[in-house]
Amino acid sequence: MSETRNHHYVPQGYLRGFAVYPPAYPKKAKLLTIDLTQGRSFTVSVRNIAAIRDFNRIDAEGHDPNALENAYAGFESMAASAIKRVAKSGAFEGDDKILVLNLIALMATRNPRLRKNWSDFTNRLYRIVLETSFATEDRYNKLRKRMEAEMPHAKPLAQLPYEDFREFIKSDRYAFETHQNTLIRLELDVFESVLKTLIARKWVLQIANDQAGDFVTSDHPVVLTSLRQSHPGVGHGLKETMLLFPLTRKCALMGTFEGDEGVIQAPTTLVALANSAVIARATAQVYAYNDSFRYVKRDQMCAGKDLHCDPDCRLRSIDEDEGEK
Repeated sequence: MSETRNHHYVPQGYLRGFAVYPPAYPKKAKLLTIDLTQGRSFTVSVRNIAAIRDFNRIDAEGHDPNALENAYAGFESMAASAIKRVAKSGAFEGDDKILVLNLIALMATRNPRLRKNWSDFTNRLYRIVLETSFATEDRYNKLRKRMEAEMPHAKPLAQLPYEDFREFIKSDRYAFETHQNTLIRLELDVFESVLKTLIARKWVLQIANDQAGDFVTSDHPVVLTSLRQSHPGVGHGLKETMLLFPLTRKCALMGTFEGDEGVIQAPTTLVALANSAVIARATAQVYAYNDSFRYVKRDQMCAGKDLHCDPDCRLRSIDEDEGEK
């Protein structure tokens, strides 16, 4: 039996809520994709976006490498069904609420951006440790003596002059690479903490009618922002923060610690503002039902068909720390 290698970090079942497809053929779902790095838009199958080869693959003796991917697929299918029920009923409550919050927590903690941040941090940390450990020639000589005694085959390294060794460890000719198993373990460790904060938030379900237009989503759809300009830092557990999550093209969730819960009809402006927040937090791509959506820029309403060539929406650097608790 062939194994799945194309692993989605944004689930296909979720993306279908923004896609065009015959009801009887969900596997034919297609999305308008606006690529902010390339400045172009195109229509593509949900099978071919927001996915990385072997992203959830584990390397553990005695375990199926795809065990985690298969477990995620089962949960994501249940969560996609919950989203459909929420959108149909207009109520965010009960078991469906818990399933959706678990999905949000999963996407907040399992994504390429956060993995890159963790990997970069680990690389910087280990480089500092290495430089500190061999800050003096005396420390280096002690290492050489140990290597000569315990690792006779490493003599070429042990004979490297201290000045050359120091020059090397300060250079960009090497990097510490974090094993994927470690990154996955970190994601699973953080997941529960993030989920607790999501459960503690007060959630408002925003519903857009046809006149209000559509919500869009992205390859990084969990949008966490500060409600205070004087405190721009964000974290999932911080007060006075807002979490926005587009649920389908006609529904979005907004969660805060201080607000009230409920259901509201989202007017055109609110939908466009939500789209602007999603676009600003995208890693590389924005996904939409079609190009009729709207977003706001400098208090002006903008047409979705112009997003791909909007110079103000071109991709910014994703090398940023993100709150995770």
